[in-house]
Amino acid sequence: MLAPLLGLSLGALFALFGSDELARTHGPPTATRAAAVVTLFGLLVFGPFAGYFVVQATDWSLAYLVDARQVPSALLLLLVLLDVATVPLGFVAASRAARGRQAIAVLPLVLVPLALGVVGAALLASRLSVLGSAVEVRRGLPRGAFAGSSLAQATRWLWICLAAGVVWTAIDLRRRE
Repeated sequence: MLAPLLGLSLGALFALFGSDELARTHGPPTATRAAAVVTLFGLLVFGPFAGYFVVQATDWSLAYLVDARQVPSALLLLLVLLDVATVPLGFVAASRAARGRQAIAVLPLVLVPLALGVVGAALLASRLSVLGSAVEVRRGLPRGAFAGSSLAQATRWLWICLAAGVVWTAIDLRRRE
């Protein structure tokens, strides 16, 4: 639910790291090696990060706002594909400013979606602190707490993998050919 905001922020951040290549290239930003690297990050790192929650804890990933049993699986797949697409979309959105090496112009594209995601997570914190089905949570009878659960452990590992992927991608984008 909040993953698209994070994806947009990461894509814009990657545009900053790929600014040297974007400045050297006169074609569209989608035709650069940097765009390919960012797209691969979206597919191979961010997609599994976002998709894990949709598959393993669907009601939780929807913050119990919707009963997952009522959502067609094809729509859930589309949500994961949207998550994947937000990374290259953020990259393309920030590429013009990054091409001109205007970091100050890219910062709102990084920080605004990130801030909205943090605010959204804060607003949903009480819902995300429990585990159960949407029906159980609405009735005030969740199965347990998020903290200490296997989902919490998986979340920690996924954030570590995401951070490692971000660092690797940023280093690769800064690399000069």
